[in-house]
Amino acid sequence: MIIKTIPKSSNYLQTVTRFTANFNVPAPGQYDFNTAANTGIVILEMNPHSVYFIDKINFSTTTPEEVFFSAVNTVPTATLRKSKDKGVIYQRPLPLVSYLKANEAIAFFWTRQNDDSLIVDFRGILDQPAPLVGVPTIKAQLQLDIYQIMDENWIQLFRAATRLTQQTTVFI
Repeated sequence: MIIKTIPKSSNYLQTVTRFTANFNVPAPGQYDFNTAANTGIVILEMNPHSVYFIDKINFSTTTPEEVFFSAVNTVPTATLRKSKDKGVIYQRPLPLVSYLKANEAIAFFWTRQNDDSLIVDFRGILDQPAPLVGVPTIKAQLQLDIYQIMDENWIQLFRAATRLTQQTTVFI
């Protein structure tokens, strides 16, 4: 790792974002998360004087995991990006084919703009296997463990070590 520890003064931010799919809307016979309501959801308002570190990701739905797994038609994905420049945090959408608990998903990111946010687009389609008959709605939940690093010396060392003063996302 480029820098071994983050400053103890960093803020720990645990975010929770929920997504909804209704049966038969808009896809007949399916639970479709590909709706405007699951697009551009704000996860976190960003400060241009901070570096953010995503440490872990958790994912689940309101169905038992084995039912979710059997219902997957189009693999659910989460695309994390910044609202102002649309820069993505991970190079590809995160596939969420099974439940995640404290899954490492390390990424550092920052913004140079005021009023910027970390946002997510959630996509995917689930079929209705027998255990879901009569279930009108499925909710999915994405939880991120994020550290907000505000220590100016650490930020300067980090940017010098990565040599990425223009790029605003670093993968470790």
